[in-house]
Amino acid sequence: MIQKMVKDYQNLRVSDPDRARDETDWRVLNSWIQTLWPELEEPEKADIMLSYVEPDKLTGFYERREQQIEKFLDLMGTSDDEKAFFLRMDGKVEIPFRYSWVEGWSNLLGNVLTDMGVVMLISVLCRSSFAAILSALAVICVPGAVGEYLPAALQKIVDLIPLAGSSTDIFRTNVYHIFGRIIWSPWILITVPFVAGAACVPLCVRKWRKQSR
Repeated sequence: MIQKMVKDYQNLRVSDPDRARDETDWRVLNSWIQTLWPELEEPEKADIMLSYVEPDKLTGFYERREQQIEKFLDLMGTSDDEKAFFLRMDGKVEIPFRYSWVEGWSNLLGNVLTDMGVVMLISVLCRSSFAAILSALAVICVPGAVGEYLPAALQKIVDLIPLAGSSTDIFRTNVYHIFGRIIWSPWILITVPFVAGAACVPLCVRKWRKQSR
């Protein structure tokens, strides 16, 4: 899989550089190669590793991936229970992998669905456009600005606020401990903001009805 993807990118880069830059996930692919095959990187070359690495040397993808997962979990400071939880989850992934475009889903789930209700609520609660803009900026900017300075537990709470953080937060390897159970963070990061946004909709409708009378 990885060899073919690299070959296809390199051939496209020669025949049509603009398409190679704009229509491929070259950043993701290059990150994979740098992480899994660091010994093949040539620092003296100014170009990205993806453009010059020999595809035939990219062997042992799944074995190297398993090693990197173990290292990553250790670096993240996961507990033994959390590490076992993630390794069990990884063991359920079917091989060979199928690569799909995920950026659109991350934007949809991380931004559009969860943000709409909150934005609507801010607009109906504020009496002026100026107040609405200031409130929206506060909701968007403040959690993200202070979140990185908070303890890890509080950072996880801030991540649940719609409009806070990045849409890619749903792909993090965090967990929440709720009533003695380990729950993978994407389930919480998708569900809680979505429910919060959806709960804002009826409040907005009631407010608009009162204003129209």
